Amino acid sequence: MDDFKEIPEVIDALKDMGMDGYCQFYSYPDHDYTEKVADGLNIIKGHALDKPISKFSISGYPIWNGPEENYVSCFCSLTIKDSKIKIDQLSLSFKMPNINAPFHTIELFEPPLQELPTAKQLRDQLKAKLILPKKKQRIKR
Repeated sequence: MDDFKEIPEVIDALKDMGMDGYCQFYSYPDHDYTEKVADGLNIIKGHALDKPISKFSISGYPIWNGPEENYVSCFCSLTIKDSKIKIDQLSLSFKMPNINAPFHTIELFEPPLQELPTAKQLRDQLKAKLILPKKKQRIKR
């Protein structure tokens, strides 16, 4: 059976990008937290076989070293059509702790799996794009 045959390829591509920890899957009617991307994709596959799902998304943190460190968050929108999974959009946000707005973003539309950035590339970009916050200056009166 060829249904969802690209699941291992999608899993490997997302793992290489660093999405190998906790992530959240969004699809109607559920928002499932899973420990691994593979678990979530299998949940989606189960839902799709029971009731048609045409779109779902995954969010997580490919680069996370704790709450005091800079990090990268990821939002990935995917489509299921004829039992095939395709990435429609991948958004990567480079952020500093305690600041919600990203200091750098990458948007990829319909990227081939082999062109997704690796965790090493994301770490290198996080270091290269880092903008240190300016120190607050006191005004002397």
